[in-house]
Amino acid sequence: MIFRIYSFTIREMSGIQHGQGLLLAAGAGIMAALGSVSAKLATNDHFILESCQFTIKADLCVQISIMVRVVFFAMIFICNGMMWTLFTKSLQFCSSTAEATVANTANNFLVSALVGVVLFNESLSLRWWMGASLIVLGLLLIHRANRKDSQEIHKVD
Repeated sequence: MIFRIYSFTIREMSGIQHGQGLLLAAGAGIMAALGSVSAKLATNDHFILESCQFTIKADLCVQISIMVRVVFFAMIFICNGMMWTLFTKSLQFCSSTAEATVANTANNFLVSALVGVVLFNESLSLRWWMGASLIVLGLLLIHRANRKDSQEIHKVD
């Protein structure tokens, strides 16, 4: 009886940890996308200047643009540091590295696409969506193969 309660609790906790691992991997993907957006904003002042000139005088906009670009340059390192922290934490809770990689990459693609369309008015072609989908599909297939291999190993034990 005690063994059943203990084993149920372990399974329940592993399910929670598994979900937590996927959330951490998804967060890592979001942070990677935000790091890329920060890099784009740090290296290109056109977007910042255009946004600034609608509300403030042009002379002041150049100074503001430089300060904002410095902040976004720092955000590159902050976002990437957070991405690696979240990703390595997700590896502790996910059942495989492939699972964490799939969640990370899929969220990175999705957030990058959404930010590109909304913030930078980019258009994403069908070719881009097909390519991103094939990459995620390939990662899912790798994850599925890894899961089957680990199940076969556990059956042998």
